[in-house]
Amino acid sequence: MGNLRGQAGVLSNIGLVYLATRDYTRAVRFLERSLCISRRIGERAAEMGAINSIGLIHLNAGSPEKALDSFNEMLGIAREIQELRGEASATFNKSLALTDLGDLNTAAMYAESSLQIFEQFNDSHLQSVKDHLSKLRQRI
Repeated sequence: MGNLRGQAGVLSNIGLVYLATRDYTRAVRFLERSLCISRRIGERAAEMGAINSIGLIHLNAGSPEKALDSFNEMLGIAREIQELRGEASATFNKSLALTDLGDLNTAAMYAESSLQIFEQFNDSHLQSVKDHLSKLRQRI
């Protein structure tokens, strides 16, 4: 198990490097391999992280529908394992995808939800969520 956990982590990290360089095809390839291993060994938090990264790739590549699917899956896992920061990230990322899809009212609702959770932790994402929510409110 430990070896597989390490492999999943390495694959995920390689995927994140490709994500940072905007090589989305390679990033997804490595993240999906990491996701497969994480699922096989029952590492739900690692699974959630890989799904989030894949969702961000879809969002950055202009596929908000696919991104939304990933963030919904991530949200389900976060709630299942009671990972509040994961829930906050998933709801914020859903807000970003919904914004791209033009559903601004629902996007604002999810941004508000993520803000409430991030505020509990004084999380580093707090300002990004506030900025996004402010822009949404101006557009609604």
